[in-house]
Amino acid sequence: MAAENTDKRKLTVRVAMGQHPADLVVRGGTLINVYTGELQEDTSVAIMGDTIAAVGQGIPVSIGPETLVLEAKGKFLSPGFLDVHTHILNIFRIAEYVRWAAPRGNTCVITETLELANAVGRRGVEAFLEEIRDQPIEIFALAPAKVPTYPEFERGAPFALEDHRHLLAHERVLGVGETNWPLVTGLDETSFQILELGSRAGKFLQGHGAGARGEKLQAYAAAGITSCHEPIALPEILERLRLGIYTMVRQGGVRRDLEALKGIETLRRLVLVSDGISPESLVEGTDITGCVQKAIALGIPPIQAIQTVTLNAAESMGLSNRGGIAPGKIADLLILEDLNSLRCQTVICRGKIIARDGKLLEPAPMNLYPSWIYHSLNLPETHPADFRIPFAGTRAAVRVVHIAGDMLTKEDRAEISGKNGELHAIPEEDLLKVAVINRYDHPGEKFVGFVKGYGLRRGAAANSFSWVTNNVVVVGANDQDMALAVNRLRELQGGVVFCSGGKVVKEIAFPLAGIISEEPMDALARKILDLEDAQRREGSTLRSPFLTLQTLPFTGVPFLRPTDLGLVDVRARKFVDLIYQ
Repeated sequence: MAAENTDKRKLTVRVAMGQHPADLVVRGGTLINVYTGELQEDTSVAIMGDTIAAVGQGIPVSIGPETLVLEAKGKFLSPGFLDVHTHILNIFRIAEYVRWAAPRGNTCVITETLELANAVGRRGVEAFLEEIRDQPIEIFALAPAKVPTYPEFERGAPFALEDHRHLLAHERVLGVGETNWPLVTGLDETSFQILELGSRAGKFLQGHGAGARGEKLQAYAAAGITSCHEPIALPEILERLRLGIYTMVRQGGVRRDLEALKGIETLRRLVLVSDGISPESLVEGTDITGCVQKAIALGIPPIQAIQTVTLNAAESMGLSNRGGIAPGKIADLLILEDLNSLRCQTVICRGKIIARDGKLLEPAPMNLYPSWIYHSLNLPETHPADFRIPFAGTRAAVRVVHIAGDMLTKEDRAEISGKNGELHAIPEEDLLKVAVINRYDHPGEKFVGFVKGYGLRRGAAANSFSWVTNNVVVVGANDQDMALAVNRLRELQGGVVFCSGGKVVKEIAFPLAGIISEEPMDALARKILDLEDAQRREGSTLRSPFLTLQTLPFTGVPFLRPTDLGLVDVRARKFVDLIYQ
């Protein structure tokens, strides 16, 4: 292998000196030089294999009978775009992501694996690492941080320290995924062991610093955290940049925070990321290219905007051989029609033309996963009585999870009259039941409480991919539809189901680990929109019922969260009673 690499290196040198024909030459374009911020007209790029050999005007390119020449006069040459913090390991298959994102210029992506790790453990992540090996774009992964994040409050698939050690040794795992800052400032032993494993392996440590500021943010950075994708306002962005933290600003399927960049003067160490893309967003173009388009629309100069997803992005994850068009770099480059629309005429990844005019030219393989991964939902049959909330008195004051946005919740209080020895949902007052059900080694164990703000007047919605444990979560106006929805999930072995009046109204199967659909992306996007419309017809007022149901049990964001173990006050880090004493 060493001799083979040496021969390749020598051949690349000969191509650079014009002594050997290049494999591919892109000729006469305007180079977007992300190193200097210049536009260099009439520039050619000579490529040997997967490596750029030479770049410039009048370079001594040797063109042989096998050399492919692309004329780029009047076009712009950009490095391929990198999305270095995203979540593409749930909802859809990787091949579908590649099919939609690659033709728009995404040549490299780094994804979290915490969803699959929480659902099916290390074996599932290893199966994914096999799938990404032969994709037409470069895909890397992050080993999950602590799984589950707060085991004292929620349960997921078993994931031991040895599992982290094993994954961090993999060549396609570049680091440890987002570690919540309270675990660091609270000196959580398991989290520090995982961070140490990452550091010893020479890997990067990505952060999740939502709400961290002042001495807490300083302490977070002191632990070796190198990046944070959670700032949502300009002061938070600047505070992180001033501490040398690679600061990632999101524009994706969940968070859209680029407006916070208005007024910023320096983009050094600033990176644009998607932090996860929904099928609907991907189909409409809100991918990493969409991030750059939005930044340009906000007034950021195009070259600087492009730097955030090329040079800055590559540097943030130690990918020194990517992020720019220069000799010795991996040949990931785009031929763009102009600097505003960023429409890709041609996408080149590792020296191969993989897409042209919006069409993927190289196959994106969809590997066969092992059969066990399609049977991961360990649930007993559910009955309406399982959602009873016993109460012997006449009137109860209860804590209510009040939905205050797509992701935020707050604690509310409601007075409910007891009836027939139990407490019921009151849908006409937007007071529904919510249950989180363990799908792992304590099958069927659950917490049942109340939620406000979902808006359903009839029916129940359930899914098996709640953040981040992927336990089953169900919200409903009555116990009968809640039981029906959960039982249908059990039959599908994962997905999302909406029932009303004792019938299944809409469903989408997510059979792979209970968190991934095998539908084509555009069909999946339509089904999600149809499912949301069905819930709106039954009263839901949410912007995205599909997203809100996923995030409802998420203990990574305040304030009050239901889990399979109970009701959690996230800020106080403790369980609280459903019924006030």
